Amino acid sequence: MGRKQNYLGELKYPDEPSWDPLKVAAGAMVCPHFRWICEVELEDGRMLQVYRAKETRRYIHLDEDGRLWTARRDGKFCLSYYGTRIEDAVLCPRFGERVESSYRSYDDTPF
Repeated sequence: MGRKQNYLGELKYPDEPSWDPLKVAAGAMVCPHFRWICEVELEDGRMLQVYRAKETRRYIHLDEDGRLWTARRDGKFCLSYYGTRIEDAVLCPRFGERVESSYRSYDDTPF
């Protein structure tokens, strides 16, 4: 198995959030569980969107294809295994139960 590549990233704060990577990765019904925080421009030009789960306050980083990235303590980012961290982010930290949305669809979510 090849070595994971690590990339430096710079935080960016555009005026408009991007929900497309989260929709690609997990579906539109998951969006109400998250807040968009910012984006990260990697040194190779790729952009990551940063989201925080409302209930657990855990962060996820997704590229435009919905692939999951891990933020390392040294400020670098590496491609993660798909699916594991998104599921971790929406688990209730005390009981291990999934957070249920009180919204019927993403479109009527009051952000």
